[in-house]
Amino acid sequence: MTPGSFSARSSKSPAVQISSLQPEAAVIEPEYDSLFYIDVEFQDAKGGSWYEARALLDGGSQGSCIDNKVSESCLSSHVPKSLPTSMIMADGTFSTTGPITHYNPVKLRIGGNVELYGLDKAPLGHTILLGTPWLRRHNPVVNFRQGELTFLSDYCRHCCTHYGKTIPLHRESKPLQPIPNQNTKSTKPAVPPTQSTQRV
Repeated sequence: MTPGSFSARSSKSPAVQISSLQPEAAVIEPEYDSLFYIDVEFQDAKGGSWYEARALLDGGSQGSCIDNKVSESCLSSHVPKSLPTSMIMADGTFSTTGPITHYNPVKLRIGGNVELYGLDKAPLGHTILLGTPWLRRHNPVVNFRQGELTFLSDYCRHCCTHYGKTIPLHRESKPLQPIPNQNTKSTKPAVPPTQSTQRV
C-alpha cells in the first residue's frame, strides 16, 4: 500500500515544507511486503537423495522446521524428541495440530556450506523454515533493499565454507526438486538443542 504524502511544495520555493502540513492531513496506512526465502539443499543425515528447495527465513520463530509431508517423503531419520515441543502461534495460542514429537537430522547446504542440522517435523505452508537459532548462529548481514544475504560472522569465518559469500534473497518459494547424481560434501556438525516451546 502507498502511504499518504508527507510533503507539500510552497508556491514561492521548490523546497519541501513539511511543517506546513497539518497532522490531520497525513494518511498513515499499514505497510506490507513479501516473505523472504533462500536457496537450500538438504539430505537425510544418514545419506540418500539430495533435494533442492527454498527455505523461509523467519526471525520470529524460536525453532527451525521441515514440513511433515516433505519429511515423510524425502527423509528416513525420524528421531523422537525427548521433550515434545508445543507450537505457540502469533496470537499466543497453542497450535491445534498438537505438539511436535519428532525431528529430522539433516545435512543442510546453503551457499556451498554443509552443516548437520536438526529440523522439527511440523505442518507448514513451506518446505523448510529457518528460525532464530539458525539466524543467530550464522548471524548473516541482510540487505533487504538489494535482496542479498552475506555470511560475515565470526562463526562463519571459523566454521563455514561460505564465509564472505553473498547469496540472493528470493521473494517467492519454488517447488521441491530432487538433485540427480549429487555427491555428498564434507559436513560441519551443528545440531541445535531442542526446546519445550517455540513460537512460529
